[in-house]
Amino acid sequence: MLGICAASAEEGLAALKTWTAELGLPKGKLHGMDKDGIPVDPPKGAVFIKYNSLSGDAYISGYGGTFRGVLFTPELDDGAFRQYGYLPLDVLL
Repeated sequence: MLGICAASAEEGLAALKTWTAELGLPKGKLHGMDKDGIPVDPPKGAVFIKYNSLSGDAYISGYGGTFRGVLFTPELDDGAFRQYGYLPLDVLL
């Protein structure tokens, strides 16, 4: 799981693209960019993008918080819960 808090949709989607590519994660659908199947503009201002690596799907929405960066929650074979964040959006560049 990834949680991306960014100042704009453009910045958040760029971070999502980088993180999924660098980690070799699947690409799925981006939810939150349509209403009843009709495309809508991305949220204005800060956004939160929630990404699920099992499906490859991501969900974008407006975000009123002040955090910026990536909340990284890897699932490892030992079953221990680990969560790292907020990592810089561009830490993988």
